[in-house]
Amino acid sequence: MGRQKLVLSLLLLALFGVSSAAHGQFRKEMVTIKGVVVDSGGNPVRGAMVDRNWLSRSGGRLEPDPNPAWTDATGRFEFTYPVDRFPEFLSVIDHVRGLGSLKMLTNPPEKGVFKMVAEPLAKIKIKLSFDGLEVDDVSMFFIKDGESTSATAWATDVRDVEILVPHGDYMLSLGGRQTNHVRRKVSLKPGETTALDDVEMKLTGLARSVGQQALPLSISDAIGVPKDFMLTDLKGKWVLMQFWAPGSGMSYYRELPEFKEFYNSHRDLHDQFEIIAFHKNTREISLEELKVLMAPLEKRHWGGKLPFPIVMDKDLETTRRYGVFPFTPTVLIDPEGYVVANGSLELLKEKLGIDGIDGWSGTRAPADSQRTGTIGEWHWLRS
Repeated sequence: MGRQKLVLSLLLLALFGVSSAAHGQFRKEMVTIKGVVVDSGGNPVRGAMVDRNWLSRSGGRLEPDPNPAWTDATGRFEFTYPVDRFPEFLSVIDHVRGLGSLKMLTNPPEKGVFKMVAEPLAKIKIKLSFDGLEVDDVSMFFIKDGESTSATAWATDVRDVEILVPHGDYMLSLGGRQTNHVRRKVSLKPGETTALDDVEMKLTGLARSVGQQALPLSISDAIGVPKDFMLTDLKGKWVLMQFWAPGSGMSYYRELPEFKEFYNSHRDLHDQFEIIAFHKNTREISLEELKVLMAPLEKRHWGGKLPFPIVMDKDLETTRRYGVFPFTPTVLIDPEGYVVANGSLELLKEKLGIDGIDGWSGTRAPADSQRTGTIGEWHWLRS
């Protein structure tokens, strides 16, 4: 019992941190370091960008995100960062994208000048295949292998791209809204090119089910419906299902409150639709532990208990079957039990004829044509 209380206390502490940070209520301790960037010959590197996080939206060019420091004529810089998670790394890339480096930040900061030696950037070439089908996007995270769980760089649309990054040993995490997630260890050398062309991506169960009958749910516990509840019990109704977890901020403080408001405002249409909150349970907690975790959410974000069913899968079978480990998608299922492309609350409103829009016509696009569409509203889940 004492161990359970400790686990619950730690979960609540983590949850309060995420919830407060999401609304800007958590004051983070800030640390400022003074550093210098030099090349391998000891010469100062002027006009280099220094930041914790780097992003490439397309085309393979990394840009600092969101507020970099710049080195002056002597290669010196000052950088301020929040003490929120460690270990973490600081990256530097010069303005012509020729030199760069990566160095761990510490708390408290190391004494003296934080020196970074910029060496020739490494290049990684990526070409992915996807079961012979097209997908809309795949992202990749660069995580310093064995030393951190935080990504120092993130690139979108990496299906066929070349990216220049500071050299080092990385764990690459690749995946998209329609694919599985693959991890690869790579050792990137200064000035050298590494090809990553042997990665075969597979479509998730959810992606393959668009235009098909919805995959069955495996339910271990539930609130508002019996444990033996099945999606087929709701045949004849539109079903909006939100996968969520306490760490997925967008789903618990935006989607679920919006769904609650919609659900309560349209009780006259409950014979036509249902909403289900499927807790992904990646922490493998019990229903009683989930209730404890939900208590502050009900008070801070939801304005009371959710009025629609909450279900969970203790063994993660549904999460694996749908392939939604890193994401929290919104899934829309039509009255005949078929998964509809681009599922969202707005689409449900259209199908119900709300705001003067005609309701469901009883037709759907062929399954093959829907596979290239997005599954719904997705949000990255940080563990």
